[in-house]
Amino acid sequence: MLGSLLELSDDFFAYNLKYLFIVGLWPDDPWAKAHPTLYKMYEYTTHVMSIIFLIVTGIGTYQIKDDVVLLMTNLDKCLVAYNFVAKVVIFVVKRRQVEILIFEIIDSGDQLTEERKKMMLMMIVIVTGLSTSIVGAFSALALYHNELSVEAWMPFDPMESKMNLLTASQLLAISFVVPVIWRAIAMQGTVCSLVMYLCDQLVELQDRIRSLEFTSTTERAVREEFKDIVKKHVRLMRYTQDMNKIFEEYFLIQNLAVTLELCLNALMATMVGFEQKTLLATFFAFLCVALMNAYIYCYLGNEMITQSENLALAAYESSWISWPLDLQKDLVILLRVAQKPLYMSAGGMVAMSIQTYSQHVAILDIDETRGTAFQNELNAEFGANKSKFYQCDVTNDDQLFAAFQSVVAGHGGLDLVVNNAGIMNDAPHVYKKEISINVTALITSTLKALELMRTDEGGKGGTVINIASIAGLCQLSVMPIYWATKAAVIQFSNCIGKEDYYEKTGVRVLAMCFGATDTSLISGQKLGSLDKNMAGENISSLIHDTHHIQRMESAAQGVIEAYKKGSSGSTWLVTRDLPAMDITDNVNRAYEILGEHI
Repeated sequence: MLGSLLELSDDFFAYNLKYLFIVGLWPDDPWAKAHPTLYKMYEYTTHVMSIIFLIVTGIGTYQIKDDVVLLMTNLDKCLVAYNFVAKVVIFVVKRRQVEILIFEIIDSGDQLTEERKKMMLMMIVIVTGLSTSIVGAFSALALYHNELSVEAWMPFDPMESKMNLLTASQLLAISFVVPVIWRAIAMQGTVCSLVMYLCDQLVELQDRIRSLEFTSTTERAVREEFKDIVKKHVRLMRYTQDMNKIFEEYFLIQNLAVTLELCLNALMATMVGFEQKTLLATFFAFLCVALMNAYIYCYLGNEMITQSENLALAAYESSWISWPLDLQKDLVILLRVAQKPLYMSAGGMVAMSIQTYSQHVAILDIDETRGTAFQNELNAEFGANKSKFYQCDVTNDDQLFAAFQSVVAGHGGLDLVVNNAGIMNDAPHVYKKEISINVTALITSTLKALELMRTDEGGKGGTVINIASIAGLCQLSVMPIYWATKAAVIQFSNCIGKEDYYEKTGVRVLAMCFGATDTSLISGQKLGSLDKNMAGENISSLIHDTHHIQRMESAAQGVIEAYKKGSSGSTWLVTRDLPAMDITDNVNRAYEILGEHI
């Protein structure tokens, strides 16, 4: 049992995850999964102990409110605990997102240098040892002077005897070291290791770009290698964006804590005389700890920006002069995106995704004005004739089939079809149109794509992504028809994408379930209900009040992720701005339950 408790995985986050597990913050550890009740009890105990520390020190601080110098000294010490506990709360709230990000990185197949792995471990060891030593030193000094290291309320008088003082000091240490300080170091180590990983991968991409040598014999290999480089950079940018969303509150608390620490030290410098050496040493020590943490984050953040920008330099230093024109254009896009700091390159990620996965984009829409404008925007961004708009009513088979044939005639075939047309209006005079667009047209488009791409009839294979919704995964009486159309999309896509049919056609079919997304689909003007008393604005308010409205970029990134990883017949969920999740197993289990008595 003890062996499995301390057993490490063989990935490069092994020490970080084991540290998080030891301090009660990582229930995904194999031992924790095997003993969920025990680990949950341990986790809750550490939560309670940290809260107890805050309460007793808060009462102790209040009790000395009349002594300004002593009050400020205690606040300075307690600020460390408030900072760390607040970060623990944020981490626990965002822990599922952290798990998804870390395991996706581990599964990516990326490698780290041994030097970087040692640096990750040394940072944890050094910071833990240094912080624990500082706390231990001040606790010992306080005991030597017959004092508590921090003013705190106790159910007994700590000053009554040496034994009482020792007991009170031990209680404070137990409720502070693991529940507060070690937990904070474990989180800091994880955040820093993620940034180190990104830096290492950027350096690797720089080396790969510099090593590209284009000749007539290496053309195919160079193109594949460059495409793989771009794909990886896109992935790294998405990781960075995910980290920003996960840790933005964490860094806000970090910055606030450092600011308050500096303010307290500046104030105390004007109030404490040099003869009060112990107080001055305390303030200086805690200031050094705060600045050390701030320096670590600033150094690694700057390193990530530097390595991101160095990618552009590496691209420029490559032998691009001998490359063909189309590959040089792709390199220009990489240069432009890499010149931005990595953490700011979300827009660049969308651009590079289009460049990586498509040579031509056909846009089908009934709105000619908006469709033409979008075509011109894409062509200005990615080059002339990269996209073309076809005015098309998808419910009109003649128009839909003509658009398919035009694309095939102009570009020799199809690789990917995304069926995204849809409306959300159950009003009595609109619902038949809703069914026609959301279900009938989607099925017709899928069948036409299959006809043109299937390998058993001369095609080269491809992918169809059908956009469903979380509406297909739950029930709501307000809009039963829209909910039914999205359930139909999921069932149709799952069935026609079954493995046995995919093996025959060579065409993957995937279903994407978006959560509430910031598009005109959920605006009050476009919504409608069977209930005449339920106005579109009321439905819109209901959606906004009960759902996290995710960004369109999150939905688009989810489609890219599903396209890269999804197997035929799979169902993917993208909601609340979280990374795309493959929920195929959940859907299959649900149908198994429904079919138990068939």
